[in-house]
Amino acid sequence: MSYLVLRDEIADAGGELKSPKMSFSDDPVAQLPERMMAVIVEHERVNNARRSSERMKARLINGYWCFAAPRGFIFTNDPNGGGRVLVRKEPDATILAEAFELFASGQLATQAEFMRHLNAEPRFDKGKSGRIGKQRIKALLTNPLYAGYLEHAEWGVRLKKARHPAIISLDTYQRIQDRLSGRPVFPVRKAVNEDFPLRGFVCCADCGKPYRGAQSKGRKKHYAYYVCQTKECPSYGKSVPKRDLEERFEELLTSLTPRPELIKVADVTFKTLWKKHRLAFEERRKAAAGSIKTIERKIEALVERLIQTTQPSLISVYEGEIAKLEQRKAVERDRLEAVEAKSGIGTPGLEKSYRTTLAFLSNPLNLWNSDRIECRRAAVKLTFSDKLQYCRKNGYRTAQIALPFRVLGDLSASESSMVPAAGLEPARALPPNGF
Repeated sequence: MSYLVLRDEIADAGGELKSPKMSFSDDPVAQLPERMMAVIVEHERVNNARRSSERMKARLINGYWCFAAPRGFIFTNDPNGGGRVLVRKEPDATILAEAFELFASGQLATQAEFMRHLNAEPRFDKGKSGRIGKQRIKALLTNPLYAGYLEHAEWGVRLKKARHPAIISLDTYQRIQDRLSGRPVFPVRKAVNEDFPLRGFVCCADCGKPYRGAQSKGRKKHYAYYVCQTKECPSYGKSVPKRDLEERFEELLTSLTPRPELIKVADVTFKTLWKKHRLAFEERRKAAAGSIKTIERKIEALVERLIQTTQPSLISVYEGEIAKLEQRKAVERDRLEAVEAKSGIGTPGLEKSYRTTLAFLSNPLNLWNSDRIECRRAAVKLTFSDKLQYCRKNGYRTAQIALPFRVLGDLSASESSMVPAAGLEPARALPPNGF
């Protein structure tokens, strides 16, 4: 709003302007100094805003975030003399890192599950409301600051390495963006009732549609059950007690538990493969470096075309392609740095993950018996590659088992089906000539 318009509105409202430094008048001649002062002040205000934006843009280009600190970060003085810089705020940073990794791997299948995971963590700072709302989840998942990068499209600052430490790798961040732009592997409802951990995973054998959870109120307590609500289905409205369906599911998990000797075989096999991985590390490192050089050559070629062209439409296309290649280059460089930092050998994080994986394969029922709904649903996703079919009379039909359990099952079957050394016929001595 201009000064003159504001002055007229104050006068229309019955107000009067007063100042110890100048007088206000309705005389056009006397208004000249007043109007000149208003123009000068407005000019200074615009210049101050422009200079402030330019300084902030310069800090962004230099890798310093200059807006509000996101969750998991806090501002502190840069020891290198660069002003304020973001640093990790614990325990929020560690909790967010875990949640990001779970979402990237698919263990948290939807943004709703990501939100519940954070809200279920008592140590996480949720602000004055005490809860993380769904409107903030997308902002968390799409913020490159957590990967140690920053960007500001409004000021033309593209994705670039920041000065603050990363909470997750750029590779993890990219996998999160891929999941957000695609469809989840497992169909999961946004509203997950903790009383029905198998909802969305178990289907009616007659119609193939997922069972729904419901509760029936009795005289003294509520009775939980799963029910088919597909009107065209022969089992429409017919329920399965929650207890029966979940107890049979536990029996199914128990039946998949491999024998201890098979776990030992898996252990030896994994260690052998890991040794081969270590030997191939240098080749992977060279391949990653070669990929970066290839991308750089493509960028150089596009820049040459951009310099030579004068058509606005082509300029826009080239700039878009260069931006995509720069992002790919950043991802490849981040991957190369991560590989070089680990030197291709087992780290404590890998050993911990390896032990956790073996523990799960040894007895998947342990994860199912967890108190957290995310863990119980993760047990289903990790054990079965497709939804389960349940018949009210006969129980679960043949399930599509996940690859690790399928391999262990094949090992078990091959061991049990081996022909004895003596053969199917009674053993007999060979003649002297061996025939």
